[in-house]
Amino acid sequence: MPDLKEDSNEWLAASRLAAIVDSCDDAIISKDLDGYITSWNKGAERIFGYAAKEAIGKHITIIIPTERHKEEPAILERLRKGERVDHYETVRVAKDGRQISISLTISPIRDEKGHIVGASKIARDITQQKSSEAAVQQAQAQLREYAVTLEDRVAERTKRLEEVVKSLEGLSYSIAHDLRAPLRAIEGMTEILLEDHPKQFDESGQRVAQEIIKSVRRMDNLITDLMNYGRLSHGELPSVSVHVDEVVRQVARNLRAEIEAANASIEIAAGLPVVKAHWTTLEQVVTNLVGNAVKFIDPTKPAKVRIYATDTAGPGNDFARVVVEDNGIGFSPEFRDRIYLIFERLHAGNKYPGTGIGLAIVQKGIERMGGRTGVESESGKGSKFWFELPRG
Repeated sequence: MPDLKEDSNEWLAASRLAAIVDSCDDAIISKDLDGYITSWNKGAERIFGYAAKEAIGKHITIIIPTERHKEEPAILERLRKGERVDHYETVRVAKDGRQISISLTISPIRDEKGHIVGASKIARDITQQKSSEAAVQQAQAQLREYAVTLEDRVAERTKRLEEVVKSLEGLSYSIAHDLRAPLRAIEGMTEILLEDHPKQFDESGQRVAQEIIKSVRRMDNLITDLMNYGRLSHGELPSVSVHVDEVVRQVARNLRAEIEAANASIEIAAGLPVVKAHWTTLEQVVTNLVGNAVKFIDPTKPAKVRIYATDTAGPGNDFARVVVEDNGIGFSPEFRDRIYLIFERLHAGNKYPGTGIGLAIVQKGIERMGGRTGVESESGKGSKFWFELPRG
């Protein structure tokens, strides 16, 4: 007697499967081994435009573009061998002639004896995906083209800018030279007047003449400092291993007159490091720091300057710190961020003359050599200017 319950379960399972196949958005098509369509779901109707009654019994080539007909024999041959075709991307044609990009998954259909009798094909419409991919590829190609064009433009404009900078540098040096020439003439002629015609000037006139000489020298120093600052901004600064001790002792010799005039003593500690630096620039940095230390002194006590090294992060630190410490007038900590600005002078006036560029040169020079600068100070308690450079 037949098992009605078992038959009922099989019928329900088949019904569910049929409902799933029929409601699927993808095209689910079956065909025999000769390529004739045996089933056609609603997804296939939606994608390809053929109703089931129009497609069933027709050869699968009704949805294959003519130029791709050679794909079908190759697919059928693989199916006869029992192979499965996964996510094969190709193009098919709809009833209205539209070409559709699809992804195919094809599996062999076997009979109850295991013989391959046909194929089940799932076709997913990936036209929108392909359009999006094409748009992305086009955008990427345009972006690459734009990047190349932009790079060429930047290179060209950089070249032009470099040419302009070199031209301006040459012009600035020429102007500086032309400006310094009459300044020297004014200084020289004023000194001649004071030396050769002293009786022509009373005490007040001699003071005025001395002020002229001082003003000329200040202007000459300003021009020189501006030229030095400009060189630091654009010039090449090749670094080599430099013994800081040698630089400091050279600066002390160069500034001997200023140091003696300030009645200052300089202590150079042992063990100053070897750093990676540009010798001339480092000498200029140390000159400005030591020069400031013996200029901004407290007249009520002997001026002392100490130059020493200290580690900032313990042994093995990649940077060495050099400190120039004085017992001069110092300044309020609130001015610490302004002290390195160009033309910034916290102590203006004849008592402490200067151009306001020296510390800007210090910062620019150290930064160009890959280092850092800083300062600790209190008004009336001296200052500790420091710089750090890579160890040599």
